[in-house]
Amino acid sequence: SNVSAPAYENVVTGNTSVTTQITDETTPGAEDTVYVKLTHSDSVNEVTGATLNHTVTLVDAAGNAITPAAGTSITVNLVYTSDATSAADFQSAKIVQVTIGISGTAQITNTVLNDLIQEGNESYTLAIVSVADNNYTYENIVATTDKVTGTIIDNDYIPEALNGVITMQEDTTYTYTLTDFKYSDADNDPITAIRIDSLPVMGDLYYNGTLLTTAGLEIDAANIGLLTFKPDLHDSGSDEYIDNIGNSTSVGEQSASYGQFDFSVNDGTNWSAASGTMTIDVNAVADAPTLAVSASTSVTQTINVGNATDTTKGYTVKAYDEYGVLTTISLHGVADSTEVNGFGVTGDVLGGSDRGHVDEISYDTTLNKSETIAVKFDTEVSSVDVAFSWKHSNGAGETATITFFKNGVQVGNVLTDNGGTDGNDPAKTLQPSNGGAFDEVVFGALGAGDDYLIHSITYNKVENSPTSIVVDEGNNVALHITSALTDTDGSESLALVLQDIPAGAIISDGVNTFTATATTTSTDITGWNLNALTFNMPNIDAAAITYTLNVVATSTEYSNGDNASVEVPLEITVQDKNYVSLSDNLAQVDEADILNIGTNHSLTLETATGNILSDDTLSVGSALTSINGVTAVNGIITVTTAEGNTLVVNADVNSANYGDYTYTLNNAVDHPSAGNDAVAETFIYTVTAANGATSSANLVVTIVDDTPVAAPQTIDLVVEPITTNIVFILDVSGSMDNTELQLEADARDFLISQYEEFGHVNVMQTQFESNAITTPWMDSNNLYGTPLRTDGNMTDYEAALNSVMSNYDINRPAADQTIIYFISDGAITEGSTTNWNASWATFVAQDSITKLFTYGIGTSGTDLNAVALPNEDVKSPDPITVTSITQLQNVVSDTVQIYTEGSLVKDTSGNSIIDFGADAEGAHIASIEINNNIVNYDANNITQTISGLHGDFVINFNTGAYRYVAKDYIQYTEALKASIVDGDGDTLNTVLLNINVSVSAELRTFDGGIHFEDYNIGTSISSNSYGWTNAGIENQTLFIDNGKTASKTFAVHANETVSFSFDAQTQDNWESGDKFTIKDANGTVLYEHSDDYTGAINFTATANATGAIQLNIFVSTNSNSEELHLDNLVITREYSTDAAFNQTTGIFTLTDEVSVDFDQLAKQIDNLQKIDLSDADKQKVSLTLDDVLDMTSSTSNHTLVIAGDSADTLQIDKTGWTAGAVTTNTTDGSTTTYEYTKGTDSVSLIVDENIPTTVI
Repeated sequence: SNVSAPAYENVVTGNTSVTTQITDETTPGAEDTVYVKLTHSDSVNEVTGATLNHTVTLVDAAGNAITPAAGTSITVNLVYTSDATSAADFQSAKIVQVTIGISGTAQITNTVLNDLIQEGNESYTLAIVSVADNNYTYENIVATTDKVTGTIIDNDYIPEALNGVITMQEDTTYTYTLTDFKYSDADNDPITAIRIDSLPVMGDLYYNGTLLTTAGLEIDAANIGLLTFKPDLHDSGSDEYIDNIGNSTSVGEQSASYGQFDFSVNDGTNWSAASGTMTIDVNAVADAPTLAVSASTSVTQTINVGNATDTTKGYTVKAYDEYGVLTTISLHGVADSTEVNGFGVTGDVLGGSDRGHVDEISYDTTLNKSETIAVKFDTEVSSVDVAFSWKHSNGAGETATITFFKNGVQVGNVLTDNGGTDGNDPAKTLQPSNGGAFDEVVFGALGAGDDYLIHSITYNKVENSPTSIVVDEGNNVALHITSALTDTDGSESLALVLQDIPAGAIISDGVNTFTATATTTSTDITGWNLNALTFNMPNIDAAAITYTLNVVATSTEYSNGDNASVEVPLEITVQDKNYVSLSDNLAQVDEADILNIGTNHSLTLETATGNILSDDTLSVGSALTSINGVTAVNGIITVTTAEGNTLVVNADVNSANYGDYTYTLNNAVDHPSAGNDAVAETFIYTVTAANGATSSANLVVTIVDDTPVAAPQTIDLVVEPITTNIVFILDVSGSMDNTELQLEADARDFLISQYEEFGHVNVMQTQFESNAITTPWMDSNNLYGTPLRTDGNMTDYEAALNSVMSNYDINRPAADQTIIYFISDGAITEGSTTNWNASWATFVAQDSITKLFTYGIGTSGTDLNAVALPNEDVKSPDPITVTSITQLQNVVSDTVQIYTEGSLVKDTSGNSIIDFGADAEGAHIASIEINNNIVNYDANNITQTISGLHGDFVINFNTGAYRYVAKDYIQYTEALKASIVDGDGDTLNTVLLNINVSVSAELRTFDGGIHFEDYNIGTSISSNSYGWTNAGIENQTLFIDNGKTASKTFAVHANETVSFSFDAQTQDNWESGDKFTIKDANGTVLYEHSDDYTGAINFTATANATGAIQLNIFVSTNSNSEELHLDNLVITREYSTDAAFNQTTGIFTLTDEVSVDFDQLAKQIDNLQKIDLSDADKQKVSLTLDDVLDMTSSTSNHTLVIAGDSADTLQIDKTGWTAGAVTTNTTDGSTTTYEYTKGTDSVSLIVDENIPTTVI
């Protein structure tokens, strides 16, 4: 040990010790005892996881806590007494031992496990059984006697079943839901099941469709929907009955409640201690009553030869032979005929000498049996009216037997009827002797010689229908109404009402009567005698009216007034057999549609169809009997009008097409005034009613007038060099002297020179007298100037014409036109006058021949008329009489033209231009107007000539055939206006023909290889004056031999300025002072040259107002026979600016040798897309970009394509425009594109790269 004494400098401990002894007591006292104390009673709700907690503590006698030494422990053993809990109440076993460690305490924790059992509160008492000091730490350790309790407070309560009520409708099934079962549960646990504790007295419970017959069924909540209740049929009971029965607690049929049953509920653990009551209220629902409605009426039915075999009218007729074997009914004659008619038994009986006709009912004397006719009725009848035929009164007369049956049993005695007229006898009323009803009557013959036919059997039959009935006005319809309640338990009442009764109709049962008005159309017939109920409509104002009555039966529940009705309609048609109401019918046809002749005709007939009776009201028994007095043949009425038009009507009342009509317009009808479309044909049709009264109405067929139509045609006539074939048929008979023959030859040569103005000429010449000599086809040069024969004799037309017809097609050159000239000075003196007529007419009619001109020198007559074909006015005009042969040349010159021929009625394809239509008879062209010249139709002068602007028309006003002859060769349009009149005066004014005349750019081109034909040699130079050496053809050049002062005139027709170029050469005696001069028609010198000259001459001339340019070439006045030779003449022109172009096709093609400045044309050309120079030669085109902008369209982006080749030239003036890109087509390099802009405008030119192009 250490000693510390700060007051001393040094303190030293000694090494001596002392011993002290504490003596323990033998019996430990309180101060030596450690107590183990149990504390803390606890209680918790029955919730899983809740804990009951208790504490064990070490204390001393004073109750102070003792803390054990480290490493020591005390074991405490516990015991549970008065324990109401079970192991199922805890999550694990209750603690029965704990250990106290260094803390001096230990916890006892029992964890609760909730259950679903209603078991009340549960508790236990806990005490210490023993303790053990595991380390013998204490002298004395003892357990106290303290006890604690643990209580589990139960959270489960028994559910309570409560009373409930459901309400349902009568005759339905109620399906329960869980909410229908009322309950209470303190734990708020849901109902998991119900139990049926009793069954209802009224109605039935079903589970899953099976009837419950005993109580006790437990039903899971999920299956409550399988529980249903079904009340007994038509039963009800609910609060709705309380006011009626004065009882609010009764249960049962028609009580305050209908039914009850008891039930219990389960909350998943516990059933309710007491049952609840389920009350069932069934509200009454009215059940629709039964209702059957039908109607019947008595109608008269007649059986005759026309319907004896019909089995659909309420009867059946059967024939039996004398053996009683079923056989065939005989049908003799026609019903309603005055001749004997009736029905009987087919075939002859075997025995007897007086057996009658094979069609009659006869008696077999061998068998002593009769043939019989049995008539079976569908309903009972009380009498029949029978008319016999072929039953006579001669001698004993013929006797029929009549036997009545009902259900196969004879009624009354057999009746006999003797005698008759042997014709169709009047009817007799027959009925059983006892007055009973019957459903069959059998007719037989009484004995030998008795035979007859039954003409008719008439009886009143009852027609019964559940849906519809037909009755004559004023007759009763029996209404059969039966109705009853479906629910017969006394909860309902029944009422019957008849609704929708038409005004004026009477409902009666013999005691009660109701007459409907416009405002009152229903009556309550409850309590009426339904066995005697009738409907009667006294009068209707129509052939038939159908009414629909509605019978309504209503059942009503007395508890709540609920009702149900059933309604059955009944259709009653009331007819007035004598009522007829007719209305006029309207129809329309068009003459324009008449087959083959109308202007709008097709390949079908023009008809109007309909039903003539469609708007009419006809009573039963009425019939269409006639139209315009025409009656039916085999059910068809056919009426034919004066014009041959037909109306066909079906008058067969039994036909489905009864009243159908077809009106056929076969021919036009005369309309009295032009434009009158209201002409109509009226057909009066008559209907006869059952009582014989007749009514009539009209079928009015309006016939729309056909009017002429026209399809104007356009002819493009291009004046250009053509080839003409000329056939000369020249009379060289002995009556003509040499001078006359020369003049005839001069006229021929003049014609050749005139036609050479239009181009090349081929000729064939026939000279005739007693015979005929015909040249082959040749160039006109080979005939020109040749003399005619001078050895002629007689005049033989037949020889001449036959020769022409025989040689015409031999090596005939191709030509644009072929002209025949027939010239004669006398009538036929030899040969036939008629044999050749038909063949000649056929020959001239062929397409290759354009014209035939016939001339009579100093004569005319029938022979010349025959040559000229009197029935052909256009291709062959009437013969022309030349009073003197000296006039022949001038007369024939009038015929030299370029002819355009055609028809104003048909185009070259045969299509109609003028269609006079249905009124073509008497139709004609009334007038023609050309260039303000009007020529009117003249019946005495059908073919007339009308002068146009630059040509003449020769028109046949009847046929429409025309010939047009151009006089001036300039570009223009000749318009022909016509007024067309058809046969009944309808007029159409229209433009029928537009002739667009254009002139070839190159009128004539002559070179050394083609001779230069004379142009219109004027009268100042003629062969008569100067001989053929003064002006003519030499070595294929034109020459003028100036034996005297001479001039040569050329007439050229073109548009505006014309350029001339030709080669000239002076020859023979040309000397100083000689000259030639070229002047126009106005005398203006265009060119002049003196002295010798060889070379080209070029000048221009301008057309006059008529489009003509006349050139006069004068040679010098010296008389030493100078010669001027001309060759290689070329004439070109520019296009006229007076023509407007609208290029809808987008291509403007120019012809040869044209120079076009579009500055003059641009304002007249729209939508231009392309200028094509490739079809022509040497074109020169000048364009400003303003021209391009004006002529092209914005839709094409102002793009213009110019096609051509290296012979053409293009000049572009870009003044005011800005040049853009110039590009070459990269694909093939064939075009160059020039682009320009000016402000917002832009243009593009796509130019063929081969065209030399200059931009200025």
